Order: sequence, then C-alpha cells, then structure tokens
Amino acid sequence: MFYLDYAKQVGDRYILNFFADSEKDLKDVPTDKPYITRNGTNYGVPLETSVVTVVENGVRVNYVLQNGAYIAGGDVAPVVGKLEATENKTYLAKDDKLDGYSQVVVNVQPELQEKSVSANGEVVADEGYYGLSKVAVSVQPKLQEKSVTVNGAVAPDDGFQGLSKVTVNVAGKEEQEKTAALAMTEGDQVVTPDTGKVLSKVTITKPETLVATNVKKDVNIGGVVGTLEAKKEEQTKTVTINSNGSQDVTPDAGKVLSRVTITTNVPATPVEEETVELALAAGDQIVTPSAGKNFSKITITKPTELKPENIKKGVTIAGVVGTYEAVAG
Repeated sequence: MFYLDYAKQVGDRYILNFFADSEKDLKDVPTDKPYITRNGTNYGVPLETSVVTVVENGVRVNYVLQNGAYIAGGDVAPVVGKLEATENKTYLAKDDKLDGYSQVVVNVQPELQEKSVSANGEVVADEGYYGLSKVAVSVQPKLQEKSVTVNGAVAPDDGFQGLSKVTVNVAGKEEQEKTAALAMTEGDQVVTPDTGKVLSKVTITKPETLVATNVKKDVNIGGVVGTLEAKKEEQTKTVTINSNGSQDVTPDAGKVLSRVTITTNVPATPVEEETVELALAAGDQIVTPSAGKNFSKITITKPTELKPENIKKGVTIAGVVGTYEAVAG
C-alpha cells in the first residue's frame, strides 16, 4: 500500500513524494500514468525525481523515479521553485517548502511622487520618495499684444516669449463687382479682377439660350434639365467682350439666339478664391465672398454635360454650339 506525502508543482506538472509499506508496493506507484487521488485530484504523470520512501524493519530506503522506474538509492533532486520578489525583505526557500530557487524575478516597485510646478527650475522628489511618477508643469510664458498695419512677419519684442493678441489693420485693395458671361468651350471659366483690384461680388449671367427647350431631354446643364425632343432651325454666334460696359446680342430674323449682358463695377479688403458650379435653373447665379472678404479669382466649373451632343443643333450655350437633332413628331 502507498500514499502521497506531498506534491511540488513544477510548471504544469508535479514532483510527487510517496510513502509505501514495502518494496512490493512500488509496482502500484504510477510512473507513466497520471496519479489521481481518491477525492479526484489529478496530479498527472509524476515528473522524474519523484520519490517513494519505504521503511521496513527500521530501515529507510528512498526509490527515485529515473528513466521510467523507481531506483533504490537514486539521486534525489532538490526541490526548487521560482520566486517573484515584490517587496524589499529576506526570502527563505524553506518557508515555501523548497530546497532552493531555480529563478528569482525581482519586481519591487519604488515609491514615487506626483508634483506640480509653476516656475522654471529643477524638480526633485521630496524626502521619503525614490523619484517622480508624474510632473505637471504649468509655467505661463510672458506674452505681448501687438498691432500691425503692414503685411509681413510679426514677432514679439525682446523679453517676451510670444504674442497673446495681434490686431491687424492693413488697408485693402479697391473693390470691384463683375458680371460673367459663360464661355466654356475650352473648359472651366476663370473670372479675375482688374489690375490692382479685388472682387467683392461676381454675377454669373445665365445665357438666355440655357433653357429646357434648348437642352437634350433629361440632360442637366447648370441645373437646367432639358426637354428638347423636336428639331428646330438654330443659329450660332460668337461674342467677344474686350472692355467694360454692356452689349446686346440678338438673333437674325427667324432664328433663335440668346442675349448676353456684361456689366462692370469695382471692390476692397482681404481676398479669397472660389470655384463655382453652375446652378442657373432659376436664372442668373450670384456668387458673393465670405463676410468681410473679396474675391481675387472666381473659377466657374464647366458642367460635364455641357457639350455639343447635349444641345439643340445650332444653339450656343456658354460658347458651346449644339449638334443634337431631335426626331420630329
């Protein structure tokens, strides 16, 4: 008969120490099969160096598990384990029922301090602390307020680390308003101010020919959806504007043509650029800058559908001459 004296876990297995009544009982002690107690605890297959101690006629003999068998007088390996030291003190293997430690991991965390500082200088931990775990710095720089009236870099004076406020009062350029007639044969149309001026407003004039009846059915040009299905006689004309003012363009007798009116005016202050998509379904399209600004440039994007095959033959929309012939009926 044999029984378990104690078990020492090594990794996920155990070194087991047994007592047996006689040498004959050694055959019952597991060597390559799991050892399971009567209460169901499974210690798995005993590790090499597990021991069976037999005491007969006052004689004590140790049998050590080596190479799958319990050998009398075999080498009894020391029972060692792993130590994780988390505080400063003396650790004794015997307190853990071990002969020694195979590995010692030191993980002692020092006592650290958190500090807040509001002035430049060296920051050290108070007495009783090993160091600083966190330092909150709230040093306020010396800042300056400045006013500028000309363009250029603005820097603080000597003795200041930066600027807390900058008041800008730079005189702007003369303002101007413009009305743009669409001319998109070559692509996007760019509207720019006269030399030395900026745009305060740009009005994009809707061509009189940009109506639903002049656009191929279901084609959308600048927000105008076409309804053209029947073929009509049309005429094309080219208008070039070389100076400020206004000019009326009318069709020849018996033909269809739109009229383009161009008006010029003037603007000032900070400038910005704008890219505009046509939206002329309700009439002329007015483009205005952001509050307090003028335009330095307006780009009018040519609609992808503004091409000859989508416009009634002979009709000109924004410089694009139509080639579409609808079936009469």
